[in-house]
Order: sequence, then C-alpha cells, then structure tokens
Amino acid sequence: MRNTLPVRRTRYVLATFALGASLVAGAACTPTKAPPPATPVLSISPSSFDYGDIETGGGTDPFTFTVANNGSADSGELDVALEQPDPTQFKFGQRIPGVDDTCSGAVLASGKSCTIGIEFAPTSDGSHQATLAVSADLGGTANAVLFGTSVSH
Repeated sequence: MRNTLPVRRTRYVLATFALGASLVAGAACTPTKAPPPATPVLSISPSSFDYGDIETGGGTDPFTFTVANNGSADSGELDVALEQPDPTQFKFGQRIPGVDDTCSGAVLASGKSCTIGIEFAPTSDGSHQATLAVSADLGGTANAVLFGTSVSH
C-alpha cells in the first residue's frame, strides 16, 4: 500500500474595500467595470450652410463655423480641409485676409471650441457643394456641408 497525501484545492479572492467598509460573511460580491477611457468628441455647428445665389467671380462675406470638443479629453491636433465634390469654389482661414481660422493646428481641450470663417467665391456658373472636414487623431472627424449657386453677371 502506498502512502498518499490528500489534494487540497484553494481559491483566492482579491477584494478591495473603501475605508470603513466591512465584509459580511456570506455576502455576495458584485464586480464593477472600470469607467470608459476619456475621449474627445468633435462637432461642427452649424452642420450645413447655404450661401444662396451670387454672381460668378464674386464672393460672399465669410460665414463662421464653430468646432467644439464635447468629449472628456483633449483632442489631437486639428486638421481643417475643404473636400469634394467642389472645394475650389470655397475659401477659408488664412486664405482670406482678416478672417481668422483658429482651428487649424489647434488642440481643443474638453469643452472648448474654435472658429473657421468660410467664404463662397465661385469661379464657374452653377450649383456648388463642398464639405468642411475637421479631423484629429484623437476626436475623429466632424463635417459640415456647404452649398452655393453662382450665376453669370
């Protein structure tokens, strides 16, 4: 006959308690999830704007768009662009003397905003549309749609 030792199984539970808390024997423990990580969330207001009808070769007064970080963390560095389908018919920022673009290259803290002035300056007749896109590695992309119609003199 061989001598054998009984196998003993042990389970360990790690519990954390707030100061003054106590553990009651037999009480159930409910695990809690960690809060989600802080993230930036970009938005543009308004989300679209129609400049109306203007003469070809002319230009409108700049319209100001506000970009906000509605998230809980700082955004990454902002990149501002005019995109398809017809971005060449619109101008923004440092391309227009006296109109500020406070967004390009900025990092928006949570709850902060910046502005971009966009002008409709058509060089050809017809309906035109472009997308104002503001993006950051942290914060994603926010878009506003721009409309305008140019007519011959």
